[in-house]
Amino acid sequence: MDEIKINWKSFLTFLALFLAAALFFNIAITTILFSINQFNNPRIILLANTIAHLFTFTGVGIAFPLLYKYKISQFYQDKPYKNITFLIITFFIVLLIQPSLSLLTEITNLIKLPSNIDDFLGQYENMANDLLKQTMSSSGVGFLLLNILYVALVPAIGEELIFRGIIQKYLIKLTKNAWIGIIITGLIFSLFHLSWSTILAIWFFGIILGIVYYTTGNIWYSIFMHFINNLMATLSYWLASNNLISYSLEEIDNIKFPLWIEIISLILMILFIIFLQKFIQTKRVKNITNNR
Repeated sequence: MDEIKINWKSFLTFLALFLAAALFFNIAITTILFSINQFNNPRIILLANTIAHLFTFTGVGIAFPLLYKYKISQFYQDKPYKNITFLIITFFIVLLIQPSLSLLTEITNLIKLPSNIDDFLGQYENMANDLLKQTMSSSGVGFLLLNILYVALVPAIGEELIFRGIIQKYLIKLTKNAWIGIIITGLIFSLFHLSWSTILAIWFFGIILGIVYYTTGNIWYSIFMHFINNLMATLSYWLASNNLISYSLEEIDNIKFPLWIEIISLILMILFIIFLQKFIQTKRVKNITNNR
């Protein structure tokens, strides 16, 4: 593959392509929902949103490299580090990071926004949560599998291709600073979710995903971590909605960990970042050097 050309022109081309796709598919889906009078059906809405997300994120993630005649696998994989043990480590990292995310959510809730902004974001967040809860209300493994596809898998693939695979890659090259690129991408990723209460938590998780991708050059690790995080939320909602656990849906949204667990979790995440930089990145560089 020819060397990927990182410049403002190609980055602006990506932004134009992405925004055009988002506008077109969301307008098209909304029009279809109104025409078939299904705008009050939560399952149809979730399916429609998934289709729009699939074409906007995964579709653009595939189309953009092809536009510049790059091979998709090589565009997103930069001499990737591959290790099944590390894949298992990332699984446990997603579990261990949850108390840290809870702590950051608690901190965010202490910050008060202007009432008009707070009302808008609150209404959007409540609407999104209600939609998800309604789609989880049906029992049966079939509905669970559909929701895993809609809520966990499709967003994990599409969002990682766009945020980590394209935006972060370009920002790192354009700013010539890995940390700036990773942090800004994490912020954009967080703002995209339009949830003030979890803005710091999603930002932090986005930074972790960004560091994993940057140090390993392997998009599948960040996709896997993103998927596991979404899967945990999906399973929790489904189990609660079907009374298979002692928590209600409202209680799941407000689960809090003891402060000492949250602090330990945060320390473990810092150690994980150091591990990525000191061990994984060094080992990957050695592998690249040995294969030349």
